[in-house]
Amino acid sequence: MSTLLAQPMKIGTMELKNRMVMAPMGTAIGNMDANMVEYFVERAKGGASMIFCNIKGSDSFESTEHSIFFCPETETLFRQVVERSHAYGCKVGAQIMPGEGRIGGPSTKYRVPICASAVPWLHMTKLMCHELTVDEIHQIESDYRKSVESAVRCGADSVEIHAYGGYLTDQFLTQRWNHRTDEYGGSLENRARFLKELMDICREVGGPDFPIIVKFTPDHYMDEPDYRTIDEGIELAKLLESYGAAALHIDAGCHENWYLAMPPAGIQEMTLQSRSAKIIKQVVNIPVMTHGRFGDVQKAESALRNQVCDFAVIGRGLLADPDLPNKVTSGHPEEIRPCISCNEGCIGRVYSGKPATCAMNPRCGHEGGDRELPKAAQPKKILVIGGGPGGCMAAVYAKQAGHTVELWEKSDHLGGNALNACKPWFKVDMHRMIRYFERELLTHQIPVRYYQEATPESVAAFAPDHILWAAGG
Repeated sequence: MSTLLAQPMKIGTMELKNRMVMAPMGTAIGNMDANMVEYFVERAKGGASMIFCNIKGSDSFESTEHSIFFCPETETLFRQVVERSHAYGCKVGAQIMPGEGRIGGPSTKYRVPICASAVPWLHMTKLMCHELTVDEIHQIESDYRKSVESAVRCGADSVEIHAYGGYLTDQFLTQRWNHRTDEYGGSLENRARFLKELMDICREVGGPDFPIIVKFTPDHYMDEPDYRTIDEGIELAKLLESYGAAALHIDAGCHENWYLAMPPAGIQEMTLQSRSAKIIKQVVNIPVMTHGRFGDVQKAESALRNQVCDFAVIGRGLLADPDLPNKVTSGHPEEIRPCISCNEGCIGRVYSGKPATCAMNPRCGHEGGDRELPKAAQPKKILVIGGGPGGCMAAVYAKQAGHTVELWEKSDHLGGNALNACKPWFKVDMHRMIRYFERELLTHQIPVRYYQEATPESVAAFAPDHILWAAGG
């Protein structure tokens, strides 16, 4: 595969070594700790040209429990992320969010969420949000400045302003949620005033050449009045370029159609981020970044070649395989452990109040060492019964630990019941998973015996030290 993905490119004065960027993802409940440092550094080590860290910029009106929030302890840890990432040639972007607003929980100061205007709370529409006063807007901006100062002090290479997906900044930008009659409401320029003031803060703190990236939603893809459509998205993109944005990061949707932001397996040909990004790229002269199932690097490469975007932002694909960029740049994309877009280990767990992991990568979220695979002190003879995903993964890990391993499968193929999940055309990711396991078994030289049913007699004749039973749940 030819690799535009592997080519360097600049965002303003910042040069990135390739076009593969780790997406900002809220993968943990709670603030930065030592394990989260390892989580970020693992993706820098894996070859990403830049990693985005998700940071909450203000604690004056909302809880910060779901994101990193800067304090002396977390500044020290964030500085470790920056310094260790730089050692791998990876830049660090601080994505700083001013607030959640109407899509979050009640304010810590008021009994209802905050918002640009007194509009219904997403989760309980009979309750109206608290409309921020001008003084309160300035308080959030003051907090935001402190967060930018912390990021810059720790050596962050850029700041990405969180202004998408129906969160607080997007609530100011959007007529649906902004009914103000003061300088922060009305025209597009007025609705963008809060975002412009955040951009001004970043420039004042970082300097005139500091790269400011804005992540925003040109089109909410909602067929209801006053949501943003692409026509206003185009005007907003031009406005942000005129305000000095070094790059635009394009998203799609909002919380009313939240699945669009993190497309599940069923969305193969309609990742709407790419549709919006291609339109925006045609009307601005700064780099455009976007995401949406780019863990499939053929899709990511195609997006670059077809002028959809300049950078492929990869989220779940880097949870599944932190080494994805290195495998692309070394010419071995076939070795990538695929994301199957199940949204179970990542998004499903976070929405359940648990730290994210990955169905395909059990080390995800445990990079600090508690799931490192130790070498066997006394190698054993292991029999794995069942060639579905569980059996294949167990066989590979047992072999990596130093055991002698054989896998028995009573049919003529690997995959087990996962093959049934592959039947719909849009479940192509499941096919990629099975091909990945076929390749892994060959690479690790694990014998697979097809048409071999495990009976007491056949197992006794094989005489394993241990059996790993993976014949179906």
